[in-house]
Amino acid sequence: MAKEELRCPKCDARVHPTDTICVGCGADLSGLRTTAGDQPSPQSQPGQLWTVVDPSGQPWGPYTRAQLQQYVNEGRVLVDWEGSDGATKCTVRDILAQPGGPPQTQSSMDGLIPYKNMYALIAYYLAVFSIIPFVGILLGIGGFVLGILGLRYVKEHPEAKGKTHAWIGIIVGGLFGFGYLAALVFLIVGSSM
Repeated sequence: MAKEELRCPKCDARVHPTDTICVGCGADLSGLRTTAGDQPSPQSQPGQLWTVVDPSGQPWGPYTRAQLQQYVNEGRVLVDWEGSDGATKCTVRDILAQPGGPPQTQSSMDGLIPYKNMYALIAYYLAVFSIIPFVGILLGIGGFVLGILGLRYVKEHPEAKGKTHAWIGIIVGGLFGFGYLAALVFLIVGSSM
């Protein structure tokens, strides 16, 4: 069964079922809704409806952010295309990244570097550098404390990741920090006898 092709009642141009106005003549297309799944479009305010332009210069839309995300997922709209809401021009990628937009997919680096959990990340680096004698006491104990805070943060915000980095901060930082502290105390007590 062939999909019904929609046409603008004013200029007879081909239109997409989600278009709210004709890109050819600007006619209102809200009366063309033919399927039960179509939803009325929101009121046109800056940032609500976006028109995108493909590389050939053909404008499409206007679309909501949710519609744009769906079309990007389907491969019908590319993230490098230019978009405009009438007041702002930017790429589709920038439109989807704005607050209130659909959730973006996570990158593969999100789990490797816990940049959303600074306690765990700093604990990791402090622990690594706590191997250095003398300053290792402060760095190691700092890594130990921040590692504990990082684990608490992961418990409250699981999406932040960083459990492994926090544990490295606790174990390695604690080992070198408290180890150097014990050795320093031992040297001071031993030399005073």
